[in-house]
Amino acid sequence: MKKRRINLNNIKWSHPMSIKELSQIFDVHRNTLSKWLRNQILCNRQISPRRWQIAEDDMPKDV
Repeated sequence: MKKRRINLNNIKWSHPMSIKELSQIFDVHRNTLSKWLRNQILCNRQISPRRWQIAEDDMPKDV
């Protein structure tokens, strides 16, 4: 997956979730998800040390 540039002003965000919750949604190991967040593979923003929000466009469609 590639990094991409996104205009953060027009994004609808998910509710804040932990890496554990997000890894269950994406069905990947939490270490993999942590790498995705760190490398901005998924459009995200860190809300607190343990909570993240993901752009709704990057969320799986069945959630």
